[in-house]
Amino acid sequence: MVVDVSDRGLRVLVETVTGFWRRLLVIGVLNIIAGLAALIWPGATVLVLAVLLGIFLLISGAALLAIGASVRSVLMIVLGLLALVAAVICLVHPGAGVFAILLGCALWFFVNGVVEISAAILGVAGRLLWGVLGVLSIAAAVIMVSSPGVAVFTVALIAGISFLIHGAGEVGLALRLRSAHRVVVSA
Repeated sequence: MVVDVSDRGLRVLVETVTGFWRRLLVIGVLNIIAGLAALIWPGATVLVLAVLLGIFLLISGAALLAIGASVRSVLMIVLGLLALVAAVICLVHPGAGVFAILLGCALWFFVNGVVEISAAILGVAGRLLWGVLGVLSIAAAVIMVSSPGVAVFTVALIAGISFLIHGAGEVGLALRLRSAHRVVVSA
């Protein structure tokens, strides 16, 4: 595809956007490294996720407290305090954070399964599919609760694969941007 960059403003924009290829390449390579690390050390990966959850809860709790205080919302203040307590637990005892993540996921799978089976029973289009998905969701919840080690490994596996796919895509896009940048700069 050839883009006419004779307009100075457009040329500067295209040069700027395509000039970010190095940064995107670095991010892609870091994502690939993170993906490989997640696949090699699944236990550590899940602990890191728990610490990241703790950091998110800390920021979220502080924000909820500030907003709740400014609008005088007791509910927001209580949610902020709960988020801060959860943050401390995740940061001080990441294993407890991992367990909380597993329980949350198991609860989500269970509730989702019940809703899907209900849809199948109520006769929603695609009854068989909804029923199968519901049974699989409930089975996933049971496995997560009864075999947390399998669940932790699965989370790490999915995270690792996701990082690898994202990293490969970012590296590919960075290389295409580099080629485009060279064409625009030399034009």
